Amino acid sequence: MKKGPFGLIAIPLLAATVAPAGAAMAFKCDKCGLKGEYGTGGGFRFEEITCYCTNNNHFVSVTWKRGEAAPKPVRKDGDVAIYECRECKKATARQWDQKSCPKCGNKKISVEDTGTIYD
Repeated sequence: MKKGPFGLIAIPLLAATVAPAGAAMAFKCDKCGLKGEYGTGGGFRFEEITCYCTNNNHFVSVTWKRGEAAPKPVRKDGDVAIYECRECKKATARQWDQKSCPKCGNKKISVEDTGTIYD
């Protein structure tokens, strides 16, 4: 069976569209005015958990190599995992559910895809 030139192009294109990639998201709270960007989804070589550092009021990702076990939290606050923030080096990065403002708890939030995809 002969393969035409389309087959040689289609396979890499198809692989690129189904490969895991992370996306940058823009966040804004309508109540307290918190704004920021965060990554979600990880990439081809890594996975990530979106967290919010309560020490410096910023979003931070906890990342690890894809296929390996996720890092264990430093502790738990109820059902919320607490990790060490990679920026301030304190155990203040709370895993965020992306459903409400991590600062004030408000449910009226705006989340938009920035259009940036990373691996």
